[in-house]
Amino acid sequence: VTMPKIIFLMGVAGSGKTTVLHESWLLKLPNFVYVPSYTTRPMREWEINGEKYHHIDPIEFQNKIINDDFLECAVVHQLAMYWTDYKSITEPLLVWKNSIKELEIFWLIAIEESEKIDGQYITIFLDIPLGLMAERIQQRQTISDDELHKRIASATFEKEQAQIRCHHVIDATQSIEKVCEEVRKICLALE
Repeated sequence: VTMPKIIFLMGVAGSGKTTVLHESWLLKLPNFVYVPSYTTRPMREWEINGEKYHHIDPIEFQNKIINDDFLECAVVHQLAMYWTDYKSITEPLLVWKNSIKELEIFWLIAIEESEKIDGQYITIFLDIPLGLMAERIQQRQTISDDELHKRIASATFEKEQAQIRCHHVIDATQSIEKVCEEVRKICLALE
């Protein structure tokens, strides 16, 4: 029997992380737990607090910094703080469950440098071409050309780092069923 792991599901914007998370059925299995991120950004009207994000105010965030509650922490798009709570992601392991979390490659670098969870995680990166990423971002929201160029530059870096740092890189241009099947196979091999 292998030890439970933290599974980081990663990919550039528009690669289908959230869709794969829901369509792969992993979260319906009793030994897989989804770990939401914390953020200081305001809650959007369709969001439910604690489902994908725990929304907290900047003062509570400052207290978490003082208490060193983070696994990692980052400012995203120079707007809001996002982070992973250390206890939230490691406590499921203590009761023999795998934690699943969507993660940015920048945060993975911070996690590797912190050495707080060495050897306790696997990484899966969903890879799509930059052109497809740009297309999907523009379908989801209206953004300026400047913002799109920033996102493409960021995604270029993410894709390069994924080749070096990630355990598994999956071609996410395949059908959603095929991508989910590959993710499930990787995760169920942990059992």
